[in-house]
Amino acid sequence: MINDIWPLIEKELPDLHLYIIGSNASKNLLSLRNQNIEVLGFVEDPKDIFLKYRISVAPLRYGAGMKGKVIDSMRYGVPCVISPVAAEGSGLENNHNVLIANSPKEFAQNIVRLYNDRSLWETLAKNGIDYCKKTISTDAISKNIDLMLDKLAL
Repeated sequence: MINDIWPLIEKELPDLHLYIIGSNASKNLLSLRNQNIEVLGFVEDPKDIFLKYRISVAPLRYGAGMKGKVIDSMRYGVPCVISPVAAEGSGLENNHNVLIANSPKEFAQNIVRLYNDRSLWETLAKNGIDYCKKTISTDAISKNIDLMLDKLAL
């Protein structure tokens, strides 16, 4: 993000700030901080973060399963720009509830586009919340459990 994507974003949005969350930040990551890049580290309650900021990014190169930070962001109505790895197995849809980028250039373009396009931001925010309600809410999970139990005749 910092080496390949951020320089492209800074050309278009020089006053934009990048806040990095996550525990155990490396010394190398901490050394890259500057006036526009801040490493927040571990955050006890992600709600505090997602209610402050406008866009979330997950340029993951590897991983498995549902990505918690992506879901947290969406459930608080913060649109995400994510990599295909971050979208794997989730049912997330490009240009519907997230923006999926396949290269650093596309990642930067999507972030700039989302930052500047209020209508797109509102659409992704609403559709992200709807996705969470339909797939991971207590009601959605209860319905899925009920369906599985019915199929098992329990």
